[in-house]
Amino acid sequence: MNTLTTFIPGKVVSWKRNRVHKGRTFRDSEGIAYRKVVATFARAACPVQQLQAPIRVTLLIGYKRPGSRPKLKSGTIPAEAWASGQRVLFPSTNGHDIDRLQGNVYDGLSDAGVIGDDGHIVGCEVIKFYVAVGEVPGLTLTVEECGWLI
Repeated sequence: MNTLTTFIPGKVVSWKRNRVHKGRTFRDSEGIAYRKVVATFARAACPVQQLQAPIRVTLLIGYKRPGSRPKLKSGTIPAEAWASGQRVLFPSTNGHDIDRLQGNVYDGLSDAGVIGDDGHIVGCEVIKFYVAVGEVPGLTLTVEECGWLI
């Protein structure tokens, strides 16, 4: 079974709906540009013309590590975890929803022709985290064909 793995440095852009105002449609230009970036990286890393359904996707989304330990509405990251300098999970309530982070990535994979349609995706895992000290923020994307049996 074929597997695509690639790293896309930089910020992962959340998917946003097109807006309509006074009959005009406004598209998310930042999201469209990010889909093109995903498509370029995915096309370069894909071992075959197109992965066959069913498909499983893993997104490891690394965010830039702030200088000081962030405060969260649902608690605080433990000081010892933050001080370790390792990857720390990134729970957030300010626009970094997992479902929105997946949208542009899946659309980019479809645009690239790497997958036929995002409806072919039968499983996904998404993990958001602050990168380790010295690590580059970005998206580690793994897309793999999987068997038909669970």
